[in-house]
Amino acid sequence: MKKLISLLLSLTVLLCLCPAALADGEQTEEETPVYTAEEVLYAVLDYDGEVDDLYAVVILNSKKDCDATVYGPFSDVKNLTDTREIKAGKGKVSLEAPEGRFFFQSTLSDRTLPWKTEIGYTLDGREVAPDELGGRSGRLGINISVGDGGMKDSSFYDGFMVQVSITLDSGLCSNIEAEGATIANSGADKLVNFTVMPGTEAEFSLTADVVNFSMPGITFSAVPFSMGDSLGSMTEMIDGLKQLSGAISQLSDGASQLSGGAGQLCDGAWMFGQGLYQLSANSASLVSASEMFLNMFRMFKEALIAVSGLPDPGDVSDLASLIAAMDELCATLDSAAAEMEQSAARLETARANIDAAFAGVPDSAEADAAYVAAAAEALPEEVICALLEAYGEDGYAGGMAALRNVIAAANAAVSAKGQWQQIQPDYDNAVQTMHELAAYMENLSTSVRRLRDVMDGMSGTGAGDQLDELIMKATELASGYEMFHEGLVAYTGGVDALADNWGSLYDGIVQLTGGTEQLSDGTRQLNDGTKDIPDTIDDMLAAYTGSDYSDHSFLSEKNGSTQSVQFVLTTRAIEPQDDGGAGDGANDLPSALIQFWERLIALFE
Repeated sequence: MKKLISLLLSLTVLLCLCPAALADGEQTEEETPVYTAEEVLYAVLDYDGEVDDLYAVVILNSKKDCDATVYGPFSDVKNLTDTREIKAGKGKVSLEAPEGRFFFQSTLSDRTLPWKTEIGYTLDGREVAPDELGGRSGRLGINISVGDGGMKDSSFYDGFMVQVSITLDSGLCSNIEAEGATIANSGADKLVNFTVMPGTEAEFSLTADVVNFSMPGITFSAVPFSMGDSLGSMTEMIDGLKQLSGAISQLSDGASQLSGGAGQLCDGAWMFGQGLYQLSANSASLVSASEMFLNMFRMFKEALIAVSGLPDPGDVSDLASLIAAMDELCATLDSAAAEMEQSAARLETARANIDAAFAGVPDSAEADAAYVAAAAEALPEEVICALLEAYGEDGYAGGMAALRNVIAAANAAVSAKGQWQQIQPDYDNAVQTMHELAAYMENLSTSVRRLRDVMDGMSGTGAGDQLDELIMKATELASGYEMFHEGLVAYTGGVDALADNWGSLYDGIVQLTGGTEQLSDGTRQLNDGTKDIPDTIDDMLAAYTGSDYSDHSFLSEKNGSTQSVQFVLTTRAIEPQDDGGAGDGANDLPSALIQFWERLIALFE
């Protein structure tokens, strides 16, 4: 069963191949033609660039004698090699091709070309008909434009380079000016060459002082063009640009986060400053009140001691004034503790804002900035040229200056983040100390309130026997408050010093906020301007790699053996009037054909 299936599959494949192998005798048993073809298209152009006649010369290169068929809009076919018969049918040519090279020529009924050429002439600044230029003198101007011819198959327009050649007799022409052209000497002639890159439209102009002017025809030569071998592999360069663009994008994101965090830092710093100034403004009264409380504790302790020595220990009505003072002391301590907690909370908010601001600076920012700087310094010449072409000298210089500013700002942000990380522990200790002071004030208020309650219970009673214990507690309280007072004096001194310097520090924070906004805007603009550079350069280079053209026939898509295609387009020559060279087209055609054969022979020698 398996053998039967294999046999049926083999017969099916053979039946599918037979029609193609037998059609028109253009293929052999080897499945591929034994010949290849080259096509040279030659056009005779009028003075203004319009196509008058279009010819094709086909060269067959055969490994052995074989039957060949070439398709195309042929008419008036001529054998250029020998006397063998060529059969011209509708849209094709059939012949017995000999081993080696065989040439035949044909006029083409379809005169459409991949390019549209237009030529205009001026003399002394005025437009002039080209058939009136022969033998004239003055300042000659020739304006040439090359554009898309509108063919359905655009691969020739997109993949071929066109060279425009103008030959001027140096004995008749001087002071030649042609921007963007190469000018070379060839004997007594000047050869002026312009180049049109694949897939592009171009306009050229030439001026010269002429005497008794005449000129051979202007030639447009088009051949496949690719700089792939010259440029080599662009992958490494494009990858490097993508990494550069990615680093700039990352830097832009970090700058944006830093700007947002800096705004929060500025808000938190303002709140902290308000609390700091209020705390500093109250520090003197707080120390004064604390001194009063300290004296009151001492007086309270001494009063208790004095009371304990009274003849009537039950008479403790003098303690009422102390109870009232202790109520006031508790209220003041509670208020001070609450204010201290609020100040600590403001500091914590400011710390969170600072952390958020510096969180926008990625750990890789310094390395990214160094990479961007190194990449900018090592940009290949091809990339610099592409950037200059895309953005101009001013745009390129501005972009590089912005890049340097961004790198400097990124390094400054990294440095500021490092400094903050160094002082962060001290900052946290200060906040913790404020919390501890607030807690101590609350505990002290609780102790005083308890002592006050005990004293209130003793007033007007016979509880004098409790005075010893009360004196001991009052002594401990007074000693503890004395230590607290010393810490409070030191703390308020630090607050006053910080308040004195806070103004300049806050101004620096405001400037930092404005700087981070500028940094964010600059990196965003730089990112917007550079993120498409790799793709842009890739697209620009693609125009010069010939990727839009692969070897195929211009004459017909049915021709599968075409190896190369070339175009040679030539205008009529301009000759002096008295030589009859500027007459009608019938007299000019043989001259143009002679030029064609000379170029053709030179092309294939």
